[in-house]
Amino acid sequence: MFRFILTEGFGMGIISFLVFLCCVAPLLACAISSSPAAPAQKFLDVDACASRYGISARTWARLVDSGRAPQPVKLGRLVRWAVADLEQWEANGCKRCYPLRETDC
Repeated sequence: MFRFILTEGFGMGIISFLVFLCCVAPLLACAISSSPAAPAQKFLDVDACASRYGISARTWARLVDSGRAPQPVKLGRLVRWAVADLEQWEANGCKRCYPLRETDC
């Protein structure tokens, strides 16, 4: 059977795959399982940020553009804000987005 596979030109692919399964795959599995897992970072989109602060998405965009809110992280074509950055901004006493109105009191 192996002679047929080797003579047909498919043997190196199969043999390489078998060597990978027997020798390399267990080493990779061991390396992956022993590495410490990094904590997953959470991100919010523009709508989630706006609802977090009780403003519209457009107002949030204006705050970011003016530099009064944290800058986003670009993940490919996506624009997101790290929750850790938002919490740090809040802890540092983020400035009021707009003046208080009498209806807010």
